[in-house]
Amino acid sequence: MKAVIVEIKNPFAAAMTEDGRIIRLKNKNYAIGEVIEMKKISFSKKTIFAAAGIAAVLAFGCTGIWAYNTPHTYVSLDVNPSIEYELNVFDRVIDYTAVNDDGEAILENLDLNNMDINDAIDQTIQEIASQGYLTDSEPGGIVIAVADGDNEENSQEIADSLGEEAKSAVEEAGVQAEIEAIGIGAQRVAEARALGVTPGKLNLVQKLQASNPNAEISTEEWLKQPVKNIMKAIKENRKNPENTAEPAAETTAAATDETAIAADGTTTESTAETSATIQETQRNKETKRNEEKEMNANSNTNRNKKSEETTAQTTLTETSETTSAPVSETTKKEVPANSNAQKQTEKEVETETEKQNNGNGNQQSNSNNNSNENSSANKNNSGNSGSNSGKGKK
Repeated sequence: MKAVIVEIKNPFAAAMTEDGRIIRLKNKNYAIGEVIEMKKISFSKKTIFAAAGIAAVLAFGCTGIWAYNTPHTYVSLDVNPSIEYELNVFDRVIDYTAVNDDGEAILENLDLNNMDINDAIDQTIQEIASQGYLTDSEPGGIVIAVADGDNEENSQEIADSLGEEAKSAVEEAGVQAEIEAIGIGAQRVAEARALGVTPGKLNLVQKLQASNPNAEISTEEWLKQPVKNIMKAIKENRKNPENTAEPAAETTAAATDETAIAADGTTTESTAETSATIQETQRNKETKRNEEKEMNANSNTNRNKKSEETTAQTTLTETSETTSAPVSETTKKEVPANSNAQKQTEKEVETETEKQNNGNGNQQSNSNNNSNENSSANKNNSGNSGSNSGKGKK
């Protein structure tokens, strides 16, 4: 159970509990306004009661009233009606407002002051369903956003709890609804208020833009749409592979300068500065997306080129193997044929040479015979001449 220190009088301190009781406890170096966790307290003489609770607080001055009425946690709920709640340290509603006309119609029938936020969420959803914004024939959409100061971890824990409460309320009302509960920081609340919307719906529209970075999605136009339409568009975009070049971003990148929220809900950063920061962030995201697309395109080109080279090399190898086999067989068949032809030619040349040699031998023999015959004839003629000459002298 939570309690807040409202007065210190050494060695004791006074604390106010969630149910409005004022208790006295030993001072452990507490500070006024400090929130502490306590075990469940039973009635005792140490417990101080006052009529209607407030009188007891007034007995300790204005500190108790200030502690109870100081905003500590921010909660928003969107269907198409959009409503904001401000809670104190005890998670009780100390203020609630409508963000659009549909939200005003819902709050006309509700009194949520000093109500525990779980009960407030339950009653709000019941009223939204009764006015037809949620039905049993078509799934609707509910977005709950929680900002527990700048502690986003605590914010998400509270959001998860309220998401479960919303689920129970939807089942009790007999309607259908997809529920999204998110923890956010103080800066997101400031950004949404600068645009006149809830941070939950702003976050949802930015998710839509991230789901399709190639399209021009108007923030202003989509903030006017019911939550169910935005959720439906996000699902359709995510089904298209061309829209998944980059994972959908849950939130816009945080700006470097934090925006503080005062107790009265005002911001220490101007609307112009906030808008400029959002625009700069979107430009940076667009540049990053373009760089990633170019890198992916270059990578695909290199892979295709390598694949083509591998295919060409494989084709060349298969062609070479196919061609070499027949040539080799043909050569083997042609070699014996050529060898036989060469032998036949050589044989013919030898025969011709032999014939020529025989011819030349015969001619030589005839020549020798003729020479011998001529020689014998000459000798005979010479003998005859000599004989005739001797006869003449006589």
